[in-house]
Amino acid sequence: MVSVFEDGAHAEDYPQQTGDGRANVVRLPLILMGYDVEGVEHPTDPAMVMMHDVLAALRGVKRDGAPDGNRSRNYLGMGRIVDDIQIGNGHVYPAFANENTSVAFFLVPVTVTYVDLAA
Repeated sequence: MVSVFEDGAHAEDYPQQTGDGRANVVRLPLILMGYDVEGVEHPTDPAMVMMHDVLAALRGVKRDGAPDGNRSRNYLGMGRIVDDIQIGNGHVYPAFANENTSVAFFLVPVTVTYVDLAA
């Protein structure tokens, strides 16, 4: 299972206005957290494999949404609304590393920068 959480500890209180002042640029920090059954000999191995699968999928999104010859981006099929996706270093933890999770898990920070046109 993989869950996505907003990382409130790193959220910006006030979005930046663009040059024309009509739209806001929002940096949305997220945490991806994944759980998997534990391996017998190496309990964190399944979580590590899952984390690398998730990282590969994120890199695929970045590659597919990269600027084309016209320098336009199309992340997540949203046109130029999403400006950037930054993928942080993931970390795998054993069961109960956070005193709550009874199986191995991983955390990956991801920041999505997008333009809020409703501003």
